[in-house]
Order: sequence, then structure tokens, then C-alpha cells
Amino acid sequence: AALVVVGDQKGRVGFGKGKAKEVPEAIRKATEQAKRQMVRVPLKEGRTLHHDIAGRHGAGKVVMRTAPEGTGIIAGGKK
Repeated sequence: AALVVVGDQKGRVGFGKGKAKEVPEAIRKATEQAKRQMVRVPLKEGRTLHHDIAGRHGAGKVVMRTAPEGTGIIAGGKK
């Protein structure tokens, strides 16, 4: 199983979950679902979140945090 979060760098984000016998296939299914279910997220100064957001699905966790300009994307880790 796979949990995937995608964004378009224009204030839209989506998540999807996929299940398959092979990991790449599960990731592909999750990515397709995430792209179909994107929602608009209000941005502060047009570039970052207003506050930190945490979500869970089963054993998976997703944390989105505010960041200073130029930080870029940081994925993974335990924090």
C-alpha cells in the first residue's frame, strides 16, 4: 500500500492511497488518485501555509509546515 501527497505549486494539494501487489503499481495508483482529488489551500503571501497541518491515515503521517521563502520542498524524516 502507498500514501502519496502531490501539489502543483499554485496552492492546490491532493492525497491518494493505492494498493497493489507491487510497490511501483501502488505508488502509481496513489499518485493518480491524488491528482484527481486536488483541493485549493489558502496561502499566506502567495507562497506558504498559514499554519502547520498534520494528518494521518492508518500508520502513515503527513505533516505540512510553514517555511521561509526559498526553503523548497522537504520530504521524509520523522519530525
